[in-house]
Amino acid sequence: MNLKDILEYYVAHRKEVVTRRTQFDLDKAKDRAHILEGLKKALDHIDAIISTIKKSATKEVAHVNLMKNFKLSDKQSTAILEMRLQTLAGLERKKIEDELKEKLALIKELEAILKSEKLIAGIVKDELLRVKEKYGDERQTKIMKSGVGEFKQEDLIPNDEAIITITEQGYIKRMDPTVYKVQKRGGKGVIGAVTKEEDAIKKVLGVMAHDNLLFFTNSGKVFQTKAYEIPASSAWPRGNQS
Repeated sequence: MNLKDILEYYVAHRKEVVTRRTQFDLDKAKDRAHILEGLKKALDHIDAIISTIKKSATKEVAHVNLMKNFKLSDKQSTAILEMRLQTLAGLERKKIEDELKEKLALIKELEAILKSEKLIAGIVKDELLRVKEKYGDERQTKIMKSGVGEFKQEDLIPNDEAIITITEQGYIKRMDPTVYKVQKRGGKGVIGAVTKEEDAIKKVLGVMAHDNLLFFTNSGKVFQTKAYEIPASSAWPRGNQS
């Protein structure tokens, strides 16, 4: 898939997520509103409800009588029988009425969302903007106009500065420039740069890791290598023989 296809499938997926989530919330709100309507009906006819329960021989009979006499559902009848006496207080009644009002408003809002593709798309957009605001940062990768192609070893090696030293006896090594520093009065220099007393540094080259190095032999041949291919070393070892 190209980028456009990926985005279209992702947006379609997010719309499905929002739709299913909204439907779940709607079903849950309707179930709760249904119970609250039953409790409200019980409070509106509290004396008759209590009388019906008292006259019933068992809880099961009371359950059936409530459904029959007050046109309640199975869930509503169960909720009424489980209702505590404190629910009869005026404050608790107000809570039930307020919650029912809240649930009915929520149901209306959720139903409106499910009926409107525009509202669903708006929710998807708002959620993506919140994700962008929370996690958004500068792009870490580069967008290329053409194919990147295959990676080479050089692509994985930083093009850092380096120092190449070659001794009189043909030893070569690559070092970090930080091993050399400005010498103060009384300093002894970088000791250990050459470990054999009879050998001495012949050439010192400042290069970049991706630079090409050419080696000419006394027979007229020339060999090429990258600076990073020279074995890295500290100032102490004398390096590899070239």
